[in-house]
Amino acid sequence: MSEHLRPHESHKPSEILDLSEEVKKNLDRLDIEAEEDQREKDNPDLETLAVSAKETAISGSETVADTSESTRQTQSYASRADLKRDAYGRMVWDIQSRLSTSEKALSKFAHKPIVEAVSEVASKTIARPTGIAAGGSIAFLGMMLTLFLAYRYGFTYNYLLFGLLFVGGYIAGTIIELAVTYIKRLKGHR
Repeated sequence: MSEHLRPHESHKPSEILDLSEEVKKNLDRLDIEAEEDQREKDNPDLETLAVSAKETAISGSETVADTSESTRQTQSYASRADLKRDAYGRMVWDIQSRLSTSEKALSKFAHKPIVEAVSEVASKTIARPTGIAAGGSIAFLGMMLTLFLAYRYGFTYNYLLFGLLFVGGYIAGTIIELAVTYIKRLKGHR
């Protein structure tokens, strides 16, 4: 009967430590198993994913597109334009905050709505940089030759010649630019 513990008998400290070590081992084992389960949930294998995809997939013939007005989420043009304008304003303000005082003043002038509108219209006109460069070059060379000849042979200089040379050079430069662009497009399609 000495095997049975009596209520007034107490456990030895060594027995208590042995139990606590077993509890720690069991807790560690449970922690490791829980981590493995979590890893499996986070990184499922390909077969598990394929099975779950087949179970939840709906074929195209089973689905019906709902085209009612209540389900469409359309954004009006005005709100998109407002968003673009606001984003542009924030971008300009952010860049201007990094500029020096003189650069900031020039930027504020250049980004006024009236100045931007004029700039946009001017950029879409026929005033091509190539034409202006060619017109200026031909006018310069033509005027130099005309001044030399007027000095050498003694005839009077006509100021209208500058305008005619500039317009002729502008037209020639624009035609050359358009021809080069056309040839590049033809070569690009082959």
